[in-house]
Amino acid sequence: MLSYRYSTIKEKGEDKMVTIKVTKEDIENGIKRNATRCPVALALNRKGFDKISVYAGYMSYADKANLRDNIYFLDFKSRYVRRTKDFPVEVSTFIARFDAGLIVEPFEFKI
Repeated sequence: MLSYRYSTIKEKGEDKMVTIKVTKEDIENGIKRNATRCPVALALNRKGFDKISVYAGYMSYADKANLRDNIYFLDFKSRYVRRTKDFPVEVSTFIARFDAGLIVEPFEFKI
């Protein structure tokens, strides 16, 4: 089984950083220790990441499969692949604080 680390979002062959905004509403509607409903997952989903799962240090999401990719999960019917992306430290810190029930504030980050 091979793992593929996707470092940036690809758009027209160029690397593109995306700004993600975690809002007050994301925080209010987020669910602690829930990989698909935490505030960061809600913000990423709103930005267009499909089938997102968020963990303390990284995220996992669905992306169009490319036959040249080394992949570890492929849905043959939809031609989607699961990709992972590491988070900046401030995102991991936010997730840990939120899951612990500590006060967190809206913020934004680039991925």
